[in-house]
Amino acid sequence: MTQFKKAKLGCHICSFSQAIVTNITPILFIPIKELYNISYSMLAGLVLVNFITQLLVDLIYSFFSHKLSIEKSIRYTPLITSLGLILFAISPIILPKNIYLGLILGTIVLSASGGLIEVLASPVVATIPSENSEREMSKLHSFYALGVVFVVIITTFLLMILGKENWIYITICWALVPFVAFILFYKAPLPHLESEDKGEGILKLLKSPYFIICFLCIFLGGATEGNMAQWSSSFLEKSIGINKTVGDILGVAMFGVTLGIGRMLYTKYGKNIYIILFLGSLFSSISYLIISFINIPIVSTITCALTGLFVSMLWPGTLIACSDGFPKGGVVMFALMASAGDLGISFGSFVVGNFTDYLITNSISESLSLRGGMLLGSIFPILSVFTFLLLLKNRKDKKV
Repeated sequence: MTQFKKAKLGCHICSFSQAIVTNITPILFIPIKELYNISYSMLAGLVLVNFITQLLVDLIYSFFSHKLSIEKSIRYTPLITSLGLILFAISPIILPKNIYLGLILGTIVLSASGGLIEVLASPVVATIPSENSEREMSKLHSFYALGVVFVVIITTFLLMILGKENWIYITICWALVPFVAFILFYKAPLPHLESEDKGEGILKLLKSPYFIICFLCIFLGGATEGNMAQWSSSFLEKSIGINKTVGDILGVAMFGVTLGIGRMLYTKYGKNIYIILFLGSLFSSISYLIISFINIPIVSTITCALTGLFVSMLWPGTLIACSDGFPKGGVVMFALMASAGDLGISFGSFVVGNFTDYLITNSISESLSLRGGMLLGSIFPILSVFTFLLLLKNRKDKKV
């Protein structure tokens, strides 16, 4: 187990880096919108490009993992993350006449690395021998939550101190984090990972009703977590009227704190993941409805923060449940599940962003439009209640 110490630490830093990839753009939504005259639909387009790119990477590994060098992919993914962050940051400099195109190109490179992290970090940790693989998986995803907290707080304070026009230099500084993981992975021994031809097999997975339920669960769980993570900053500032710094710290950063608390609690005390998943989806639904209908700043801020606790295990918990049913699923299983989660995040964010813009173009105030977008987004946690209930009822028949 000690021989894989560097590999495990590298995976944890990659999970932290995943938080940078996912959350840096939403924090910069308003600065980028105001500096470069970019609409909410265009911002939603960046989120869509982000997760569609990750989805494509997930699918490539789902079908062709046996033909790819998994070891090289693990070692060089953090380097791609660093390069993607730098490209995204300098896009206004290298393409001043078409900044949005530059942002899209940077997002594509950045997101490709994010997709690789999702596909590879989880099976690496799951393959390393441990006393409790479920808790190790939860611990891995806790580093993502830790990343959310640090990215939101540090980026928000730096924007406040240095000014929104210096977001480029802030983003470049974040590129140092995944580079540390690249150094750790460079010569570290890695566990052997099963590829498609040695795993359960992609067709067997897709034919399993239990796997399809897990697929739907992580799709809806991803949309539920992603919409709150992606849009709560803009929602608290423009709809509720809370100062951006205060909203980001008390709302978005605390969302990351409670997200991490939920995952760390499961790491230490976790059991009966199926009950936890059902209750998490139920309370997430209630949170979305409170945010959509109650226009009280303190209530909205606290609810945004608490939603992190409720959604904390929806993604990693579904991976645990799926791994329980398919212990030899290998990279293929994790790639398919990651693709479902990314599809949920991208589709959910695209729906919220475009519906918000639709309301604005129909003379609805920006405040009410963002509230309407979040209300439409509540459909995902509401539907997830039924899918996680179905998962709970089918847990006894999960084995293939």
